[in-house]
Amino acid sequence: MRFPEHPFKWGMPSRRPRRTTLALLLVALSFSGRLPAESGQGTATAVPVVAASVAWSFNAGAPLSAPPTPAPDGSVLVVTLEGYLYALRADGGHRFSYSLRGRPIGSPVTTPEGLVVVAAEPDRLYTLDRDGGLTWVSQVAGGIATGPAVDDKGRIWVATRARTLLAFSPHGGVVGFARTGVAPFAGPVALSSGGVALGAADGALQIAGGLGASPGAPDWGAIRQLFRAETGVFAVGDAGLLRFDAEGGEERWRRSTVSRVLCSEPALVVLEGEKVRWLTPRGEPGLAVPLPSTANAPAACLPTGAVVIARERALSTIEPSGATSERRIPAGTVLSLHAASSSLLVVSYRNGRVVALRP
Repeated sequence: MRFPEHPFKWGMPSRRPRRTTLALLLVALSFSGRLPAESGQGTATAVPVVAASVAWSFNAGAPLSAPPTPAPDGSVLVVTLEGYLYALRADGGHRFSYSLRGRPIGSPVTTPEGLVVVAAEPDRLYTLDRDGGLTWVSQVAGGIATGPAVDDKGRIWVATRARTLLAFSPHGGVVGFARTGVAPFAGPVALSSGGVALGAADGALQIAGGLGASPGAPDWGAIRQLFRAETGVFAVGDAGLLRFDAEGGEERWRRSTVSRVLCSEPALVVLEGEKVRWLTPRGEPGLAVPLPSTANAPAACLPTGAVVIARERALSTIEPSGATSERRIPAGTVLSLHAASSSLLVVSYRNGRVVALRP
């Protein structure tokens, strides 16, 4: 704990007893938690750190190539740099494993039919059934540039190095095509209205496969993050946070002070300067609290709307009310956090360890 500096030195008489008394009073109030808070701001108070309750743990035996993916049935999909795909049951038990011919690109996804989809360098797209059997594999022309995304119609989308965006049916046929901008890409992200959104380093935002149209000439610079919104898409880039409609690609609002979206569902939580802030769907500012970790620390939203942020050997949970709690976790470099269900939080480590914690 860092103590505030006092206007006097220990062992020496103070020449300003009134200021000394005031300083001591402020220190006492700060320890009692009764200092007034700025309107709309949370207060940072010391909280006890307790050990997290571990539900299960898995070690892939090799560094992870991307964050694991929780599936709708509670299972967890894990990929490693060595080209292995592991599917774990909701209780952490082994479901199946599969050896890919190449390093995985992005995180695996699942289709509404329960197929597992994973891309691998340089140009292969795999689909596996619930038991790990190969359903089909496609060699994508031009090479794969992004991980796969599945839209609400069950189509599987990938961007290619040949500046195209392709959609595959659950049976492996190409059912969608669009030209794209320049790499690197953000997305593709499946939209609630159907289709996907894809952002590029030149600022292009593309909406394909649905009823929407891509925006005109951009004025917001590079796009680095894309997130699904209720009826559109959130984009984060040089211009801050922008909200677009899926139909027509119209920009609804922007907030230039946002540098990162921590999570977009069930609540929109962003990073503004050194503060974590909740925003309404219209971009109106809500509660803000000091960021408890580094600006690029892994984060996830719980079903309650609380945000969990990784710290060194600990997780900080911030409730929408501003209340904070701390939990100790196993040591290591945290790669990602995911709310696998209402009862489990999955923490992945870059060295290949995956741990499920109870809230």
